[in-house]
Amino acid sequence: MAKKRRIVNKEIKLLNKSKKSDLIEDKGEKVKLLEDENQKMKDEIEALKTQIKELNDKYLRKMADYENQKKILKKEFENLAEEKIVKILKEILNVVDNFDRAIDAFNKTDDKKSIIDGLKMIDNQFHQVLEKVGVSKLECIGESFDPSKHEALSVVCKNEVEDGIVVEECQRGYCYNSKVIRPSKVVVNKKMDDNEINND
Repeated sequence: MAKKRRIVNKEIKLLNKSKKSDLIEDKGEKVKLLEDENQKMKDEIEALKTQIKELNDKYLRKMADYENQKKILKKEFENLAEEKIVKILKEILNVVDNFDRAIDAFNKTDDKKSIIDGLKMIDNQFHQVLEKVGVSKLECIGESFDPSKHEALSVVCKNEVEDGIVVEECQRGYCYNSKVIRPSKVVVNKKMDDNEINND
């Protein structure tokens, strides 16, 4: 019986030893798997770092291109604006030349009609230059008073004219591309009602 017990104990010890070695082998495999997984993650992190660096470099190049393009467009816009201004100034200088000629003619002649005709031509020429750049006169006489286009300086009473009609222009108004840049200064008609007439 004791012999059997010793054999059983021996077998149990052998079994325990083999289980321990199996466990050690299992742990070794797990450690190896973890190390492999760890290395794989490190490789992925390095790949992502490289990708981020490449994307960052690409972004910085695009930003530099964008800034350069912005500078080029700004310069082109400034050049175009300058060309347009120079073109307008040349047109205005033609008007100035005609004013100088009119002053010379005024000093050399007493013919007032030809001087007035010349001044009217210069006025027309100047307004044509303004129209080329989008500036036009506001027509107001005979129109209903509009506070967005007119500035009333005074009121008159003409019963033959409708109420609120502009009867006189004291200073011409102008608009640029349909936007009022200076309202017309005007005199507006205000009809007297019967009570006002009777009180007078």
